[in-house]
Parts: sequence; structure tokens; C-alpha cells
Amino acid sequence: MAPESSSVKSCSLTLWKTTTRNYSRPGHSEFRYAICYCLTLFVCSVLSRTFPAVLGQEPTLFTDCGGTLRDPRGVIWTPNFPNPYPIPISCRWKIEAPGNQMIAIYLTQFYMREGLRATEYAYFEDESQYMGKTDLGFISADSKFSQLVTNKTILVLDFTVLEQGNVHLRVIDLFLDVYGFNITYEMISKIKYRTDPCIKNHCSYNGKCIASADFSVYQCHCLQKYYGEECQYSPECGPEAKSNMCFNGGTCRHNIGSRIRECICPPGYEGSKCEKRRTEDSSDRNEYFLEESKNCLILGCSHTCKKLSLAGYLCTCPTGYQLGNDLKTCEKSGRTRYLLSFKLINRNFDPHRRQKNLESAIASLFRPSLLRKVENLTVLSFN
Repeated sequence: MAPESSSVKSCSLTLWKTTTRNYSRPGHSEFRYAICYCLTLFVCSVLSRTFPAVLGQEPTLFTDCGGTLRDPRGVIWTPNFPNPYPIPISCRWKIEAPGNQMIAIYLTQFYMREGLRATEYAYFEDESQYMGKTDLGFISADSKFSQLVTNKTILVLDFTVLEQGNVHLRVIDLFLDVYGFNITYEMISKIKYRTDPCIKNHCSYNGKCIASADFSVYQCHCLQKYYGEECQYSPECGPEAKSNMCFNGGTCRHNIGSRIRECICPPGYEGSKCEKRRTEDSSDRNEYFLEESKNCLILGCSHTCKKLSLAGYLCTCPTGYQLGNDLKTCEKSGRTRYLLSFKLINRNFDPHRRQKNLESAIASLFRPSLLRKVENLTVLSFN
């Protein structure tokens, strides 16, 4: 039999003192002590395993997770997904793409409100050896974030949860007991965003987003009574429902779980229940084009501009032209030779041993929107 821990002894002695104070009849104290002592051992044993910090034991940080990923596509998940993962936990995944590619992350099954941070680099070994760092911040299910596409060749995902708290997304009625995440990634040659309903709308939190074996297709596997491309319909809310909360031919659909519903209005109607007739005029129809022209004028673009996927606008040029150094004026396309020098801050860094990695990191710093092609990039010398 294993020796009792000091925490169990102190717990049992306290209970013994309380017992003898309340019960003093002869012949009964020994029997009551035996029962209380056994119960105390059991309770304290459970507490020591479940809440070690309560009994003065420091929990061990779980780090048996993470790694470096170089495959063109793959899956990243928390330990024991969808069941609880060990706490406290600290994992790091480093995804490395070839020099001419970027990385796309799809939050197919993601239920974390906090704990996962994303950072992209042009080059990364550790916190003391890196180049071109961009902190992308924390990824949260609260923001309805569905995918992330990097501009650089290395993406580092840090997952850290030190204590239990309100860190998991809870959607009534189907996702009350899921923990962590199960997400996919792929390496792509140019910035693009998938439009799969499965990824875009998280299957309305009435199903699970599942990737095909070759990661080419993502589809919703609906749970229980739900159906539709996004698991947005049920017998109570959908085109086949006996009663309809929407007016004027609108269709009811689930948005986030079973409890939140909205109406999809037919052309000509608007409002939360399609109760209003929409009035169109020329200003409504031309609003988009006026906004585009306004922003191009503000930027000072010599030709045209386009709206970026996240925020802001970027000047663009017709075929045969490219943006000049001012990022506004279009100039005839041609070849330009760049010669640059820079100083390495880390004196322990061995440039000769890492020359190929260094060249790849420098190449990724040239934005694809500014240069169509980078050729013959070579580190000439180290001084």
C-alpha cells in the first residue's frame, strides 16, 4: 500500500477532531472514526487527482503536443479532441511552406474563445532567431472567424491554457461539451479564400465540417434533425416547416445553433421577418461603384484600385503595367535588379550554415502584389 500523503493526513486529522467533539458516547467514537477516516481518505484522494492546486500540489504543464509541419496539407488538433485536454497545456505548431507558397488555415471545428495565437514569419528558428515577424493576434470563435491566409512562408500557432475558465464556445443545444479544436491547413501558391459553406458558416453549429481525404472538398455532416448545405434547416425552421415566422415568402433558417433563427428574404423585401418592401433607386444601384471611385481618388491611384479581402484598398494597374515605388502610379512592366544589405542582430546566428533558409526568408519579404516574379535571388557575401 502506498504511503499516505501529508495532505491526506492533515485532512483526516481535522475531521477526527470534529467527530470527537460532536460525538462522545462510549463505544461509538471508534466506529465513527473508522468510517470518517475511510471517507476522508477517499475524498482527499479524489481532490488530489482532480484539483492538485487545492491540496498544495503544483500541476504539471502538458507539452506533449505540437511540432513542425511541412506536408502540403494536414490536420491540427488538441489532445483528446473533442474531449477535454490536459490543463495546464502549452503547444506550438510551426508550419513551413516552400518559398513560393503561403499557408491557409481553415477553422473547420474550432470551439476556442481564447488560447490560440497566430504569428507569421519570413524565417523562424525560435524567439531569438527570426525575421519578418507579424503578430496576427488571437483566434477566437466569438469573432465568427473562419479562415486565415498568410502572406509569409512560416506560420506559428501557439496554444496555451493555464487554468479552467470560460474559454470554450458553448452553443445550445448540440455543442455544450466540446473542447479545443480540429482544424486543417494547406499550402497555396496565391492568396485565395475558400467559399465552402462548411468553412464559411461553421455548419450553423448544427453539424460538423469534414474535409475529404484529399482536402479538396469540405462538407457539413449535419447532426440529428438538421439538413441543408450549411445544416441551416430543421423541421421547425426551413422550407418544409409547417409554420413560418417569415412573411412575404421569406424562408426561416438557423444561424448559430438551434435557438437563433433568421429570415432569408426574397427579392424586393427586407427586415428581420421580411415584413418591409424594399425601395430601390439609382443611388442604391450605383452605391458600390461610387464607393470604389471615391476610394481610388483618395488613394491617388493613376488608374484603378480594388478592395482588399480584410480592409482598405490597393491601387491596381492594367495588363502590361505595374505599380511604381509610390504604390499609386502605373508604369510599364519590366525587370529590375535589386541589391540590398542588412545587419543581423543575433551574433550567434551562423549565416553560412543557414544560407538557403536566409534566401527563402528574404524572397518572402517581396510582396506578391508588387513583384510578379523573383529570380536569381542569392546571398552574395557575409561581412
